[in-house]
Amino acid sequence: MEVNHGCIRTNVVQIPDRRIFSAEITWRDGLITALIERGDPIPDQPYLLPGFIDAHVHIESSMLTPAEFARIACRMAP
Repeated sequence: MEVNHGCIRTNVVQIPDRRIFSAEITWRDGLITALIERGDPIPDQPYLLPGFIDAHVHIESSMLTPAEFARIACRMAP
């Protein structure tokens, strides 16, 4: 049987509000159903950054020279 729901305790980093707080987060079917603030951050809990996407790349993994990588990457920029 596949588990499609759960609950975790974590620290939430809210970049726009410049706040970090401890929270309990529940989810079902891949969607967050509740986020309950629990107070000050707890150092040994993991941190959750909603909306954060780590978009960095390693040029050496592309097997291209930096100049060729830049030429291709800049062509893809909006």
